[in-house]
Amino acid sequence: MANDLPVALDVSRAHVLYSQEPVVLLYFLDTHSYIPDSTAIEPKVVWVSGSGRSDIIVRTERPLDHLKMTAESPIRTVFTVSAGGPASTVPIVPGQVASIDVPASGVRGLKSYAYLLSVRSSEAFTEHLRVPTSNDMRNLGVMIRFTAVLAPPDR
Repeated sequence: MANDLPVALDVSRAHVLYSQEPVVLLYFLDTHSYIPDSTAIEPKVVWVSGSGRSDIIVRTERPLDHLKMTAESPIRTVFTVSAGGPASTVPIVPGQVASIDVPASGVRGLKSYAYLLSVRSSEAFTEHLRVPTSNDMRNLGVMIRFTAVLAPPDR
C-alpha cells in the first residue's frame, strides 16, 4: 500500500502544490496526515490523523511571517500546531471553526525557504463508523486549511 512507504519512496506525498499565490509546496514526512485532494479549491484541506504528530515541510519562494490557519473537526479534540516557532494548542469543539495565526520560523535554502509544520490531534474518528454510507476509512482528527502570509519586504 502506498501509505506504508517512506516519503522518499512515495512520490505522491512529496512536492504537493498547496497554493499558487504565494506558491506553497508541501512535503509530507510521515503518514499521520493526508495529502489534499488535487481538485480542491484554494486553500486546500489537509486532514491530520489522530494517530500521532505529523511533520510537513512547507516550502515557499519568499519568506513567511506566519500561517493563517483554520481547524475544525466533528469531534471534540485538542489541536497542537507549530511552524518552526512556539506551539499553539487549541481545543476544537464540534461545529466550530478555530482560527489560529501560527508564527513561522524557517531556513533559507538556495532558492526557497523551508518551514517545519508540526501538527497533532489528540483524538480521532473514522468517518465510515460515524456515517455508514461513507467509504472514508481514514483515521481522522482535525481538518486544517491555511494561507501563507508573506513577511514584510524589509525582513
